Amino acid sequence: MQISVNHRPSEAGFSLIEAMIASALFLMLLGGVSTLFGTTRDNYEDAAAKIDAQQTARIALEQVQRDLQVAGVGLSRLQPPFPIIVPRVDGGIDMRVNRGQVTTFVTTAMASTTDALVVDDAAQFAIGQFIAVYDATGSIDMVQITGLTTGPDTISHAGLSKLYSPDDGAAAAVVQTVSYRAQDAGGGIFDLIREVDGGSGAVVARNLTQVSFTFFDNAVPPAQFSPTGTAQQLLIRVIEARLDVRTEGPRLAGDGLPTIQLTTRVTPRSLVLF
Repeated sequence: MQISVNHRPSEAGFSLIEAMIASALFLMLLGGVSTLFGTTRDNYEDAAAKIDAQQTARIALEQVQRDLQVAGVGLSRLQPPFPIIVPRVDGGIDMRVNRGQVTTFVTTAMASTTDALVVDDAAQFAIGQFIAVYDATGSIDMVQITGLTTGPDTISHAGLSKLYSPDDGAAAAVVQTVSYRAQDAGGGIFDLIREVDGGSGAVVARNLTQVSFTFFDNAVPPAQFSPTGTAQQLLIRVIEARLDVRTEGPRLAGDGLPTIQLTTRVTPRSLVLF
């Protein structure tokens, strides 16, 4: 009698050790992928932080440039010449401009103690505006309008240094002052503030490590100098504005934070006429 035996093939499978090794390899691979992903994400966020910081500072610098380009508009023909760029003691800058091209002539001589000017047209002015009152003798005053009346047209103001007379060609022009200054935000960081006529300031850039304005005269080529008075302020022809912005990101931290430096040089259009 013949007996046949059927042998079944052994079933394939993993031992416990093989499963543990496979799991370890998978976890190592997963950890490597996670690390690579995290590094890629941090690099992306760092790059985005740099771009964002640079873009914000660039927009602020473009605003400064636009204001500088129109500084002195409507004021360049004042007699005597009127300083339209005035360095601030805090390192900022004041820029003067006649936004509305508003000028009127004095029609009646009134004592400086009267705190009023009779002019040919007061209707185009507004209470709160700042005006430059000047004449052909070389005198000039900056005052704020406190009241307006008609019949005769009269501008009330905060006081002048002298009597301004039509015999001397006395006139008044609206002067708007746009100011930029650095405001300490702590930790060696500054905000760039823009103000109009001393009003509440608006933050136009943050996270700055330096805000500076450099002045160049009318020499050929222009030479850098520090204007300290009206006579020297009248020599300003070119202004350089500089913003250094600090960047921060997941991998950008501590004392070694990188900075981005942006600069622009501007010659106000009105100064080209001088």
